[in-house]
Amino acid sequence: MVSTKNLEVVEGDTSTINCTFTDSDGNAINVSTYSFFMTVKSGVNDTDANAVIKQEPADFSVSGAGNNIASTTISATDNTIDAGTYYYDIQYVTGADVVTVVKGIYKVVDQITVRTS
Repeated sequence: MVSTKNLEVVEGDTSTINCTFTDSDGNAINVSTYSFFMTVKSGVNDTDANAVIKQEPADFSVSGAGNNIASTTISATDNTIDAGTYYYDIQYVTGADVVTVVKGIYKVVDQITVRTS
């Protein structure tokens, strides 16, 4: 079953998203062989080609004692999309299975400080 989680990020900031996988007994599920994808779109029906942020399997890392935490970092450059409300999901592919893990609103709010040095 897909979870819904709304995210709020500051325009131009680096953001890290973690997904932890456990079974119904709380035991770690090893996801080290899964391929993860994250897509952020202006509209839910936009094509993936028109997504404002696309995280590919190479953008994810897997960690944790049971290899059960998948993480991705959205770079400051990728988060320079205009402040506003977007839609996102994170999916994994393993074998023939495609599973949406989480989806929701990806809200980008205006940054205040722009300088970095």
